Amino acid sequence: MSRISLNELEDPIYSLDKDRLITYYRYLQRQFPELSKLQLAARFLTNQAIGTSYFEVLEILKYFEKKLALNKRIFDFILEWVRAQKVRLEYKKYLIQANYPADDLALAIDDCISRFFLRYDNYLRDVLNEQVDEYEIAALYEIFFNDYVATLSLEEILNKYNDKFPKTSTNKPLKIEIMTLRIGLSSVIVKDYVNILYSRKEDKKKKSPQSASISGTLGDYQATFRGTLLERVLKTYLIKKGTLSHKEMEKAIEQFLNSYFKFGMFYEYPEIIDVLVQSLAKDVLEGLTDNFKPLYSESYLKMLISNVLRQAPGIEQRKKLDGLAWIHDLKPVLKDFLLNFIERLLDPMNIQINQGTATFDMYKKPMLKKKVAELSTFTEQDLLKDIFDLNLDVEEFRSKLEEKLNSTKLSLIEKRNLIRIKMQEFKDLKRKLK
Repeated sequence: MSRISLNELEDPIYSLDKDRLITYYRYLQRQFPELSKLQLAARFLTNQAIGTSYFEVLEILKYFEKKLALNKRIFDFILEWVRAQKVRLEYKKYLIQANYPADDLALAIDDCISRFFLRYDNYLRDVLNEQVDEYEIAALYEIFFNDYVATLSLEEILNKYNDKFPKTSTNKPLKIEIMTLRIGLSSVIVKDYVNILYSRKEDKKKKSPQSASISGTLGDYQATFRGTLLERVLKTYLIKKGTLSHKEMEKAIEQFLNSYFKFGMFYEYPEIIDVLVQSLAKDVLEGLTDNFKPLYSESYLKMLISNVLRQAPGIEQRKKLDGLAWIHDLKPVLKDFLLNFIERLLDPMNIQINQGTATFDMYKKPMLKKKVAELSTFTEQDLLKDIFDLNLDVEEFRSKLEEKLNSTKLSLIEKRNLIRIKMQEFKDLKRKLK
């Protein structure tokens, strides 16, 4: 089958007010003449609440600029990101009203893909070159149609889809495109529909307190997480002291989460948090070799894990989700935590931390400060001297801070951590002056 021609897609759902968008883009060009085209594009998106942080969006733009068709520019790419937000809005309106037999999630996925995303696929592929891999397009679907509550780690998203596709030729049949849509959008659609089902359930409860539960109870399933693979990964790393594979850690976390969460079963955050923290702390402790176990108590590990979950964007705000959606949200958070934890196990600075008062932030800050101090173009003192002006409002300060950090060699994670720390300091000082 041939792809649908864009000329056949005269539909208000997919149309854009390009004159308005071009006018706003040119306004930003005049306001920020020092910005590169990629920096300007990132600001154009984040100023419209598209994407998560400026730096995460910038990394995505840098990567996909190399994947554009010969006759396309980065502005064409960001227009498709904007178009995706319009499609998402219409798709959510439809999904809110949709009713599927037995709340069939697979049917919801196929219905939404055929109604909304198959057409949008033509627009997206039109700006990309023929050499782009299907896993990269699947990653774009997760990025473009994300709810932007959690962070967008391009590397993690690409790695997640890299092994899910066979090698394909440049003449890709439509069935491959549909497979790409299903792989890239299934978790997004499931999460959205599960949230809608939960809202309907809550509305029904208010009207009829005696209404039955939409699903079974948590008591029907096992009461703990089991991280047998995680223990093995930890012990292997500590004994061999080799390179820790991110994919290996991701598989271990996935096994840990799958041991508890069930597809189609609903879980509330307050019901799972204690058992998750306790189980993970116990499994991590079991994974430590004898020479490291005396350094970490179970209560200390529980505190670290609790702090990480509390600081992770959007996790505490999730009221009730299906098991698959919880796995999708928790996997990157726990993976990042454990990779940081393991990498620092052999760092002598960690041994000096007071277990009674330490937090995850405290045990990351020394490394961050060390990295900042090593940079010749940027130090924390320079940052305070140049932009720490209490006459600025919070958004102005954040904008200046992001621009300043963009000129450094700090990693994306380090930039994100430093922004959070400095934003909190700035807000605290502003409050004291009131």
